[in-house]
Amino acid sequence: MVSTLRITSVVVIFAAAVVVGLVAGPSSLIPNLLAGFALRSDPEIERILSEPSVVQRWIEENGDTHSSDQDTTSPLVRQAEAFKNIIDPPPAPPSANSGARKTTVADRGKTVVKPVTSSAQFDLVATTVSAEKSFAYIRLPDKTYRWARQGDVIGHLTIKEIRNESIVCSDGRADIPMVKEPVPDTASLLEVGGPSVLPSDSQVAPVPPTAGRITGQPVARPWGAGEPAVPGSDEAREQEREALDLIRQIRELQKGDAAAPDANLSPEDHDAAIEKLMTEFRSSRVGPEEAEKVEDLGRELNESAEPSTADRPSDVRRKLNIPRTIRK
Repeated sequence: MVSTLRITSVVVIFAAAVVVGLVAGPSSLIPNLLAGFALRSDPEIERILSEPSVVQRWIEENGDTHSSDQDTTSPLVRQAEAFKNIIDPPPAPPSANSGARKTTVADRGKTVVKPVTSSAQFDLVATTVSAEKSFAYIRLPDKTYRWARQGDVIGHLTIKEIRNESIVCSDGRADIPMVKEPVPDTASLLEVGGPSVLPSDSQVAPVPPTAGRITGQPVARPWGAGEPAVPGSDEAREQEREALDLIRQIRELQKGDAAAPDANLSPEDHDAAIEKLMTEFRSSRVGPEEAEKVEDLGRELNESAEPSTADRPSDVRRKLNIPRTIRK
């Protein structure tokens, strides 16, 4: 029994050594034998391998249905891209309107912005210019008048310079020239020195010649007869006639005193007579402006008898063109 075990162990050891030598030895006999058995040619295997695959047979039967617009992305990739767009949204594509808006803004930046011109809130009535001080007589929006000097601030404008019949104002950005208001040319009812014939478009009707002999006393010619008819109201003609009569009376009184002075008539009486005529004229229907002019004319006639080289107050007032208050 013991000898049998010894013999069996020796045989097993020998067999193991042979197997190790065949597998791990330099010749590698067993792997070569196994590879040759596995790779030997089989006609049946060659026939099966040479047949078309299932995909090829599907393409042959149905054709190639794959198109370029078919989405070949897997659902997992699509979901990942959707989640990425939620976390980091892509920039919006530029539209045509945004491009036009950018162009408009760019062009607007290149345009030249013109300064806004300020308008004066007052009117220039008159100016007085001198070497030392100059004044401007202005009318404010509330119809009040005031004198302004150079450098005064009227509203948002500053008077920068006062010229003859014009001023220059400044709003801090530009200079604004202002011209005096034009004064309408109005004919005075008291201007004398020439024929007092007013222009008229109406024609004088021709007077037919009278035949026969003229008998009787001559009839006094009415005032204004033979002159062209003046269109207007009778009140204006009546006022003009009264003014001319008053001027004639004042001149006659002045001439009479100069030609034959009365010893009993003192200068105070002479002034009182002229003042009485002017008072009567002021109480008539003549306007305040005409009454003032008649008063100035009477005062000048009264002062003409006294020679003086200096300017009279009326001349100075006329040169300055300052309105006077009519005494009532």
